[in-house]
Amino acid sequence: MKMCTLTIDYPPAKGGVARYTEEVCRFFGDDMTVLTNEEHKFMTDGWPGWIGALQLLLDREDDVLMVHHVLPLGIVAFLNWRRNKVPYVVFLHGMDFELATRNSWKKFITKIILKRAHTVVTNTKYLANEVKSFSKIEPVVVYPMPGIMADGESGMGNGESGVLSLISVGRLVERKGHQRVLQALAKMPHMHDRLHYKIYGGDGAYRSDLEELVSELDLGDVVEINVDAADNEIKQSLSSADLFVMPTITTQGDREGFGIVYAEAATFGVPSIASRIPGVDEAVLDGETGLLVGSDDELADAMMRLIQDHEFRGKLGAAARARVESEFTHDAVFAELKARMEQI
Repeated sequence: MKMCTLTIDYPPAKGGVARYTEEVCRFFGDDMTVLTNEEHKFMTDGWPGWIGALQLLLDREDDVLMVHHVLPLGIVAFLNWRRNKVPYVVFLHGMDFELATRNSWKKFITKIILKRAHTVVTNTKYLANEVKSFSKIEPVVVYPMPGIMADGESGMGNGESGVLSLISVGRLVERKGHQRVLQALAKMPHMHDRLHYKIYGGDGAYRSDLEELVSELDLGDVVEINVDAADNEIKQSLSSADLFVMPTITTQGDREGFGIVYAEAATFGVPSIASRIPGVDEAVLDGETGLLVGSDDELADAMMRLIQDHEFRGKLGAAARARVESEFTHDAVFAELKARMEQI
């Protein structure tokens, strides 16, 4: 089967969607051709901006087309289906679906695209239910695959050096909630001599705010901010971490859809503290593989509990690793999508 993925989010671009797209393409291997905007420059400045993508497909002979942005690339997939009769698959990641259903005109177009799709894929069960309610379509759920994974028996740090290692991995933007962790750490000054908090993220406008907050809260000896670190450096830190903490918040125009970094931490046997948000609660199971929190007080209490309770921390970490090893494998994650593709 000749498969083609058309995408504007693909490595070397950073971010969860880019990694997710890469993992899908990697699973289908040599059967998959990847057409990226970075390489082919199919998104144009004129209107409609997606016309270059459609032109790129006109002379291709594919058995199936996959797109990862319902708007605008879903339009391209629909028109290509009308002209070349190529069935298509639409992947939805959360925020893209929300943006595609914000007004009546976008809803109208999105519903047509989804109804004509051979398969609709979502990255969480929560999003699948939203899509089903919107379009009466039953999506396939394909969870994101960890991009950074432990080797062998790498496990939690367990504070063996006397200093517990806390870690966050996420863009330096307000939504990731790094500032919430800093505020929580400020509430436990008696613990500062045995804590080290590492933040890993791409450089952003919020970096200076975080650095100012570290200074304001007198956390300079506790907090380390690392910008644009390589995967190997993050991997090394996760291998010796005791706790992963990323209490994201929902801001205007942006929210966490799943959070693959929680699963990546789990491969190292590291439990997570995350926000009680739909989708995120599928990446972290409350009381089983980590703790979910709402308010800032809940966050501080959860951090203190896991910092102090070595046994409970270890139990959550072991369960997190066992889950990711059984449920986040290629065979498990892609089984239903593979079956759908075999029907074409």
